[in-house]
Amino acid sequence: MKTAFFLLVVFGTLALFNPDEADFALHVREKAQTAVSDQARSLDDSFLIPSDTPTSALAQAHASGAFERNNFVVFSLFKADLDGAQLQGGEWTFLGIGKQFFQLSKPSTFNS
Repeated sequence: MKTAFFLLVVFGTLALFNPDEADFALHVREKAQTAVSDQARSLDDSFLIPSDTPTSALAQAHASGAFERNNFVVFSLFKADLDGAQLQGGEWTFLGIGKQFFQLSKPSTFNS
């Protein structure tokens, strides 16, 4: 009985803190701001920041609404296919659980 109650509490807590699209948008925005800030610090007098970085591509994909959320009640998967369904290797995948995000895959063009 205690085990069932414990599992119910864990399941309920994870369901309560399952991230939604707004949480993911905040995550992408924070990640992009951090990357831009880091890149700006590394530049001397130039204000040009490369737009071909993984973070900028991720931010552009999210801004264009390219992400799809699969809700599994206690966790969510966020996916975006940057180069279309016809081509392989252009998909970002993030696991969202407990209001945290973990990158599971990224486009092969950024696997250097």
